[in-house]
Amino acid sequence: MVKKKGRASERSLICVIQALVGMKVLVELKNDVTVKGVLEECDLGMNIVIKDAIQENLQGIKTELALMFIQGRRIRFIHIPKSVNVSDAVEAQRERIRKAEVMYTQAMGGPGASSKRRESGMDDQAGPSQI
Repeated sequence: MVKKKGRASERSLICVIQALVGMKVLVELKNDVTVKGVLEECDLGMNIVIKDAIQENLQGIKTELALMFIQGRRIRFIHIPKSVNVSDAVEAQRERIRKAEVMYTQAMGGPGASSKRRESGMDDQAGPSQI
């Protein structure tokens, strides 16, 4: 069995959607409703949050919402803006993920954390006494 490298979000198209966070997108839902707005969040289930959303139904009736949560299973398409270079956006998202992992590892005492503790003087502090 071959072990896959990288996070699940990097091995799927979720990485593309996550790279669009902060951009204005058009989302088509399976019930033929469209939603335009700024993509605020996207998780591994492709559940998304749209900020400043304008929802339009088949009759053309528009509803404005400050925030809108959409379940991933309800999404038919997410239109990628023409101005977005998909490969550059995905690579930038992967770099953000890598940086976040390094910061988390260091904060939790992983590799590289001991030198940061020494620099900040945290190793000099007395810890709790043991009985």
